[in-house]
Amino acid sequence: MERDQMYLAESEAIKAPQRREARQRLTEEFANLLRLEPQDGARWTGSMTDLVEAAHIVYEQGRICDETGHACSFGRLVSRACRSLNVKEPANPRRTAYKARQRKGIRRESFFTRYCRMVEAQVAQPLTGEITGINE
Repeated sequence: MERDQMYLAESEAIKAPQRREARQRLTEEFANLLRLEPQDGARWTGSMTDLVEAAHIVYEQGRICDETGHACSFGRLVSRACRSLNVKEPANPRRTAYKARQRKGIRRESFFTRYCRMVEAQVAQPLTGEITGINE
């Protein structure tokens, strides 16, 4: 997504089916992000709080598995995402995720709320829009 692309945010609450679709799309996008290698040169341009919040939502879905077939732990998802995107891993990812969930108000909406709105506005890959260096 280009940074200057704008869309109209709906004033009503996001409905459950839209939230489910957004969680599924976020999980798929996040899985693709985890396939990146550090040498690919991808870099996260959003906030660390947004990245950790996205990882936590994906973790809650339990759909990304490790090489043994077990659902990946939250810590492992954060670690791998940070490595893939060439950013420093937060010292306490769980605390960062907790802080993300506590954001309130119109100016400090959660990443997931913003992601849902972008899905509703038919933005193709909202998560990937926060990454630079892919295919450059």
